[in-house]
Amino acid sequence: MVVLITWTIAVFLLGLTTLVTAVVCLCVKEKTQARAIDVLLIVATLSIGLMICGNLIPKEWYAKEAKSATNATDAVQLDFHRQADMNSVGLRKADLSTRLPDVLKAVNVLDGYQTPDAARKNAQTFLKDLVDKHPKDTGLVTRLAVLTHVSHEGTDEIFQNYHKRKGEDNELIALLEKVYSNSQTPIDEGKAATVIDENLPEGWFHDEALKSVLAESSPIRKLLDESREKALNSWIQRYSIFQILRVLFSVIGIFAIVKFFQNKPESATQEIPSYGFRKAYGCLLAVFYAQGFVSFMIGIGIGLYAGITASLQNKPIEVNGNFASLISTCTAAATAISCLASVYFFVCRPGKMSLWNDFWLKSQRIQTGKLLIVVSLSFCAMILTNLAIRCIFLLLPAGRGTINDTHLQMIDAAMSGNILWVLAWSILFCGIAPLSEEMLFRGLLYPWLRHRWGIICAVVISALVFAAFHMNLATFPQLFVMGVIFAVVYERTRSLPTVTLLHATWNLWVMLAVAYLAPC
Repeated sequence: MVVLITWTIAVFLLGLTTLVTAVVCLCVKEKTQARAIDVLLIVATLSIGLMICGNLIPKEWYAKEAKSATNATDAVQLDFHRQADMNSVGLRKADLSTRLPDVLKAVNVLDGYQTPDAARKNAQTFLKDLVDKHPKDTGLVTRLAVLTHVSHEGTDEIFQNYHKRKGEDNELIALLEKVYSNSQTPIDEGKAATVIDENLPEGWFHDEALKSVLAESSPIRKLLDESREKALNSWIQRYSIFQILRVLFSVIGIFAIVKFFQNKPESATQEIPSYGFRKAYGCLLAVFYAQGFVSFMIGIGIGLYAGITASLQNKPIEVNGNFASLISTCTAAATAISCLASVYFFVCRPGKMSLWNDFWLKSQRIQTGKLLIVVSLSFCAMILTNLAIRCIFLLLPAGRGTINDTHLQMIDAAMSGNILWVLAWSILFCGIAPLSEEMLFRGLLYPWLRHRWGIICAVVISALVFAAFHMNLATFPQLFVMGVIFAVVYERTRSLPTVTLLHATWNLWVMLAVAYLAPC
């Protein structure tokens, strides 16, 4: 606990120092501004490094103290029920995939197919970890009990630990404990269905809990099976259409790659402007710093709110809300604002340039028709290379069953029916992210690397930094290939708007595919 508190204070002080130094850089005269900017870069680098080191702190250093902390800290629930339900998406997909035709089953391997047993094992590990942290949470214990029963394992230990920790009486807990203990006592199926409906939201856990308490001849069970069968057929149709489109785009992608190597770049292509290491590195640091500091402050804010409220009420509290999406939204906004601000102050203002006309649009003009052709062919090439990377990735030990948290949040947004939430994700994923990332990686980092080490090194290094920027090991190979294609397209077209449109098109494809193939 001491280590954690020390780290938190150090991050806060370094962050505050970075902000003060940034203000000083804006206020001092030109003669001392260069030195002030160097100090800013050093302090910001230390701040980001300390944030990253926080993930390396062994849990054992503060786990013992954390267990003996206040009841409020132990009982704060940051939307763990939603986390559990969204992680059950893999369970639903695994069950649906077993019903696919053999041809689609072979293709489904490329989409991270898991057998039902493997999916249940992964979800069970995740749930056990949550229950260990919050042993008195009825929703988490209920979900773990349902999953354990479906996996044909005993649930007695789960319920015993719940009662031993003095968990509150709950109708659903009592019902499942009675049914899973192989009790021969008859139950009122109508009442049992009502209890499940009131305590579990629609989804995999809800359906499996109903199946476990209802007889196969029950009218309620028959209606449930009919509904699931219709949903299954609908999902198979959607999946088939998606695979046909993906194959079609891949074939076009082969043509696009062949044409790329056949056509040599025009000799009169406009030179790519380089703004130097300090400016490129400063903008990257600003974005990394903004992302880390915003996430850090949101976490601190949630923790303070929960702790103070629980102390005032003298009882455990539950913090409701979709905090994963809150953090993602705030981080994306911080990325966009810090990107635009840093490019303006580091690049445009010293050079007396405008952000849009002289930086983003200062590139070789490209006709609309040619632009659409370039974007379309490059997009198809990305589909093809993404499939190839998936094939290679499947050969690795960790190639199967990886979970992308961003994709889970997209599914959650798509299935929520909240238009504002879907619109927000669309703007962030297809507008803000492509614009800010292309300004950073292709507008600043790539040109500096290209002028210093050549095209090949610039393409590879900028793609590596682009992939690392997303901090998702599961999708690192795909992101690296995307970064390579973006850099190559920028090298050929010398047009940031073209690469940004390609990036937005790819993100739109991913978002639509994730929502379209969301398990029913």
